[in-house]
Amino acid sequence: MENKIARKLSLTLVMSLFLSVALLNNSNFLRSNLGLSATDTNDGKKSIPDNQMNLVCSVYPNPANEFVNLSFDLPDNDELTLSITDVVGKSTIMRYTGTYNKGENIVKIETAHLTSGSYFVTVTGNKVRGNIKLILTH
Repeated sequence: MENKIARKLSLTLVMSLFLSVALLNNSNFLRSNLGLSATDTNDGKKSIPDNQMNLVCSVYPNPANEFVNLSFDLPDNDELTLSITDVVGKSTIMRYTGTYNKGENIVKIETAHLTSGSYFVTVTGNKVRGNIKLILTH
């Protein structure tokens, strides 16, 4: 009796593993059979609204200590909010809002008062959105 239960349990585990791998490898199956659209699947990337374009940002030095330079190239003048958040993403550590000009922009941000750790720098405007990871070491 115990042998039959063990075989059924093993077969169930093998089938579950097989189906999990098959589903993970075929996202079209998920979309078509579960009614999901391409934007419903979570691939770890934040989607950018249609009215905004992706802004490529860089920070240096990274890892940083006392300050960090945030660099980005705007396609047009834009009103931007620059924020630094912790890795949880819930608490805004710093926020700067202002109008930035078309072309290359470099913003020096003081970071000496922040604790060591990982943060995200996010740039949000009317036309653009970008983010980059920042590591602070004190």
